[in-house]
Order: sequence, then C-alpha cells, then structure tokens
Amino acid sequence: GPIRLAWFDQYLKGMDTGAGDFPPVTQYYTGEERFVTAADWPHPDAQAETFYLHGQPGAPLFGSISHSAPTTSKQTSLLQTPVNGLCSASASQWTAGVLGLILPPCSAQDNVVNLLEAVYTSEPLEEDMAINGPITGQIWASTTALDTNVTVRVSVVGDNGIARPLTHGIQMASMSAFDASKSRFMNGKLIQPWHPFSAESKRSISPLTAFRADVEVFPTSALIKAGEKLRISVGTSDLPHGLSPIPDLLTSLLGAMTVYSAPAMPSRVNIPLVPTSAL
Repeated sequence: GPIRLAWFDQYLKGMDTGAGDFPPVTQYYTGEERFVTAADWPHPDAQAETFYLHGQPGAPLFGSISHSAPTTSKQTSLLQTPVNGLCSASASQWTAGVLGLILPPCSAQDNVVNLLEAVYTSEPLEEDMAINGPITGQIWASTTALDTNVTVRVSVVGDNGIARPLTHGIQMASMSAFDASKSRFMNGKLIQPWHPFSAESKRSISPLTAFRADVEVFPTSALIKAGEKLRISVGTSDLPHGLSPIPDLLTSLLGAMTVYSAPAMPSRVNIPLVPTSAL
C-alpha cells in the first residue's frame, strides 16, 4: 500500500516522502473496513474487559457469554480430535492462502470448525464494540488423557448466523505455564501471556484433574456492530496451525476434554476494548 511504499522510498531510497511524520500506529479495523491511526499500540484508551463463558451441559454449541462470573457449576465435554481446524480461517492463514482458494467458505466463516468445539455466544450487542490488541483465554479444563491442546477462537455472528472469524490461539496444556514478569497486562487483566516453552516450564497434566490454560490469542483490531454477537469457541486442535510433535500428540489422543464454567473455575476471555469515539 501507499504507506509501505512511502516508508521504503524514504528509508531505503533516501527520498523525502514524509514517512517520518506518519502516526506511530496505523491499523485496519475489520468490521469498520477502514484504517485508523493511534499514538501507541494497543490503543492508549483501551481497557481490558472480561467475558465469562457459561456452558450449556449436553449442548456444546449453545453456551453463552456475559460480564458476570458463573454462580453455578456447568461443564461441557469435547472429544480430542487432532484434525479439527482444517476448515477454518487459521488453516488458510497457515497454508499461505492455499486452503482458502480450495475451500473458500472455510476461510470466511467459523461455523464448520465450531461443530467440534464448545461454543459461547453473546446476546446481540446494544452498541458498537471495538477490539484492539492481544487477547487471552483463561480456560479451566480437564482431560481424560495425559495432555491436550486448548484452542480459543473469536468471531462475530451476524443476523444470517454466519460466524465471521476475527482471531484465534492455541496452547498445549502441559506448556501453558507463563512468566508474569514478561507478560502483558492491561488494567490488571492478563491480555498476553509469555510462555517459556521450555522443558523446565513443562507441567504434568493428570487425567481428570482440572487445570487452567492461559491461551495467547493473536492480536486483532475489529469493530463488532450493534446487533451483532460476540462468539468465543474452545476446542482441542487447530490443524495445521498447532500440530503437536509426535510425542505430545500421542499423549493427547483418544481423550476427552471438559471445559468448566464454575465459581471456583470461571473460564473467561480478557479482551482489550477501545471507545468507539476514539476511532
């Protein structure tokens, strides 16, 4: 685009294009479909808000989202399938767009990949909601196996029921320990965990024992409009993005993961929001 050309012309060719006077941050907002400038990233006016996931036992596709923590205990169980994610926006991204060309609907909606996930959808928004920055899913779960992947997808659902993908993340449960001193917090809420991914930080996952996985979800800048719905889905795989090494893959096969929504184990997602007046 013109911003990139002006930057290269000035700093590689020595031309005076005024690139040094550009705002520090220029981002494209999905949903708003325009570029927005800011003085910093995440946006200086951003505040993290917590969205709690409320499961619907026996109906994994019909969970809900609210700002209120759960007051009763509910849980949703999923089979650990290593091939979920093949029909998703992330598959298109991690194959350099190839799968998006072969199966165009897969890159434009999350409805198919959601079929094997625990799905949580908000009520229609009463006002526009602008997201800017990294997101963290803090998912309480257990598994019947020795390990599992935990995936978190964020999408927006329109009147037609199509879930338009915004971003996603994946984390192996045994590797989900994070270093708080290197992580990013916003108004006291974790929005970007820093995982060491080292042998020393790897933790043992015991079957049927609850754990919390802090999942780093890729940053996004997006506007969800009034009347649309926020959707968070939790799963166990995201192929080819998160294909585990064979030893780790073997420990997570033939298992079932349970996602908890409980007062002592409140699965939740922290999302940085910007006042729409600041866009």
